[in-house]
Amino acid sequence: MMPFSSQSEAKQFLVELIAKQAQLEGESLSDVERRLLLFSVDEPESAEGIPEERLFTDDADFEERSSELLKSAYKNADADEHGKIAQAIREVNKGDHYIAVIACPVANRVTRVRDTMLYVAIGFGVVSLVIGYAIYAAR
Repeated sequence: MMPFSSQSEAKQFLVELIAKQAQLEGESLSDVERRLLLFSVDEPESAEGIPEERLFTDDADFEERSSELLKSAYKNADADEHGKIAQAIREVNKGDHYIAVIACPVANRVTRVRDTMLYVAIGFGVVSLVIGYAIYAAR
């Protein structure tokens, strides 16, 4: 899988995913909400078009709604898309991007699924070794 060429590209991918999911659920993102999702402390120019009071006000409802939309998009995606979403989240976590706050619950879910699969694989490996040793010792 080809990595995103930049954090901005990964951010744009996640915002489009959220916007598409919102549309599927009969909602929409305003221009200011899209800009807010694209905001980064690392990119001062990204604050353009966002009212100052919106930029500096904690909006837990918007964050939760956006996070739920991203979770739904992840849930509805296929395996290839899961990988791309996880990769985009890893990429935006390299900087100070507002969307990383939104993506955090999704990233935690991705990590839990990966860890669970790893533990299951290790468990099967251990059981296989024990059975193999039991068969070998019984000879």
